[in-house]
Amino acid sequence: MPAHNRRFLVRSLPISFYILFAFIPAGAPVLAEDKIPSRPLEFSEKVVAGGAGDFMEVRHIVLRGSNFDIGRKLAEIAKERLSVTPEASEDQLKTRAQREYFKRNYPIHFERMRGAAQAFDLKIEDDAHNFSSLTYDMTLPGCSVVYYPPSMTADGRGTLSRNYDFTTGTIMGLNPGSSERPCTGRPYIVEMHPDEGYASIALVAYDLLGSVLDGINSQGLSVALLADDELSDLGKADPATGTQAGLEVIQVTRMLLDTCANVEEAKVALISSKLYYGIIPCHYIVADAAGKAFIWENAPTMHYSHVVDAGDKPLITTNFMHYLHPEARDPAKAAEPFKTCNRYQALREKTKAEGKFMLDQIKANNAAVMFKRPAPSPIHATTRTLWHSVYIPEQRRMEVDFYLGEKPGKEPGAAPEIRRSGYLTFQLDSEKRATR
Repeated sequence: MPAHNRRFLVRSLPISFYILFAFIPAGAPVLAEDKIPSRPLEFSEKVVAGGAGDFMEVRHIVLRGSNFDIGRKLAEIAKERLSVTPEASEDQLKTRAQREYFKRNYPIHFERMRGAAQAFDLKIEDDAHNFSSLTYDMTLPGCSVVYYPPSMTADGRGTLSRNYDFTTGTIMGLNPGSSERPCTGRPYIVEMHPDEGYASIALVAYDLLGSVLDGINSQGLSVALLADDELSDLGKADPATGTQAGLEVIQVTRMLLDTCANVEEAKVALISSKLYYGIIPCHYIVADAAGKAFIWENAPTMHYSHVVDAGDKPLITTNFMHYLHPEARDPAKAAEPFKTCNRYQALREKTKAEGKFMLDQIKANNAAVMFKRPAPSPIHATTRTLWHSVYIPEQRRMEVDFYLGEKPGKEPGAAPEIRRSGYLTFQLDSEKRATR
């Protein structure tokens, strides 16, 4: 989502909206609060892309152990490196209700919250603080995503290809000052091997504890989150006020990776979860190892949803709502330009071929819609494709390429010369271990 489309949202909402996160599968068993960790936490960390002098530094962190210890370690990182402090509750009754909701419905995350509370030398029962997230450099996502079903790939494996697009500036979309950081300058590749829940590898920014922007778990379930720009532009968005007893939409992806093995389980988890959003609505694309996929779009009120299932053709989604534009997937209108989103139109053209797509072609299709335009004004930062990630659910594999910086083109008006990391590969094996 371009920065100028969301600045009015950021200015008009209280800062507490940026801190609302959590996630749940209904009916999961409750973990005892005095549960003893089954094994000591194993932790490792490595810078895998970027560094000093680059736009971003990407760290791959690996955590193996109890969810309590994983939450505590993430809170220690957030406190010591990202200057995160416990979020003060603006409504203690709602904070208590949210905590009880997680305890009953999403005990995996509740255990991580308990660990986070301990890292701050506080009690999970403290209603004065909300431990559901570890928020830093908060912002909003934009994207272009294509799922290629097995019938459309050369190797017969379903593939999810995702551009994460956003400003290179601050949360306000402005060029950072000397004492400011780009809001997406420190993403993490978080690899978890918890005692309860599935192992996963995910791209994380803005909230270390509960949110995922895209990722894959040990069962092959792959997810990506996208902002619903269109609902805000149309004045249809209806954000919640303050903390709620439920799941903030930006952390639904973490819940799905923790608890779901396939598309059908993901649909049930989404249907049975209480969702809300504090800034902007989001939708999701989910794929599994069996070659199934779907787009999930929430209604503005969050009272019901719309689902678009993948068929035998590529399933494309950007930042508009399919249920408001049935013509986007109407075969009778396939020859007509789709004017609502030019990225969608470009990807629709790129994926019309009747043949099967090689992985290099899949990457090239997303490269064709990467953001390369200059900033709209000197004070505003450019929008860039901060990473392109590819998921092969059957292989539990992720490949990701990061934006590291740029310099002006050699000729006036020429496209900038953009530096990228090149693709890094991560893979979960059948024993829920990961290698790079």
